Amino acid sequence: MEGKIEIVSVELVKPLSPTPNHLRCFEFSLLDQMAVDMSDNSVECNDDGVPFYEAFAHNYRLENVLRKPAYVNQKFLPTTVEEGSLMPDSALYPLLVQVTIFECGGMAIGIRASHKVADCATLCTLINAWSTIARGNIEVVVPEFVAAAKFPMFNPSL
Repeated sequence: MEGKIEIVSVELVKPLSPTPNHLRCFEFSLLDQMAVDMSDNSVECNDDGVPFYEAFAHNYRLENVLRKPAYVNQKFLPTTVEEGSLMPDSALYPLLVQVTIFECGGMAIGIRASHKVADCATLCTLINAWSTIARGNIEVVVPEFVAAAKFPMFNPSL
């Protein structure tokens, strides 16, 4: 029997306080510009929130998913678009999170992020901080976003 992922709830998680005006436009560093081809070299922090999905995995065994993650990995990643759509999720939301609970009580956390807001190292930092907090440890490493100050954005018009 084929397993099924049931979306139990979807919540838009918004910041507790508004983003200060001086932080509303996050500019990329020169390193960011070289890493990804982007026509827009900034991210607008509009406080619209991040979709958070809670899902339940019917007829999936966690150990099978861990053994062959490529077999089912897309089913454990959140999406806001219809299957087969040509519009990427990142066009609608730069970050999506899905927590899927298995019948055994285990869970999988799926994160889909635009490269404009997170690279692999950033996602690893986020997941490590998240799991540290979940374990009750209050000493979380807080990343510093200083690349744009150290490596200013390239402006071809200069």
